[in-house]
Amino acid sequence: WHLDHCFLHSPTGVETVLMFIIIAFNLMQLYFFRCIRGFRKKRMLQINIIEDIRDERFTIEDTWNNPVFEKT
Repeated sequence: WHLDHCFLHSPTGVETVLMFIIIAFNLMQLYFFRCIRGFRKKRMLQINIIEDIRDERFTIEDTWNNPVFEKT
């Protein structure tokens, strides 16, 4: 998580940064379990999905029920 050096030196700032990291992790898990149904049964790794999203190679399958990527 690259916390080897803290650029915020107040306790409130450090706590805020850590809370943002926790929120980001929870949102990522929510996306995996709600939008990509059965990704564990398909033996998909979370790191592979994240790398595909990062590299913009993420393809949307027709069986996924995701309103963000709804085809019109």
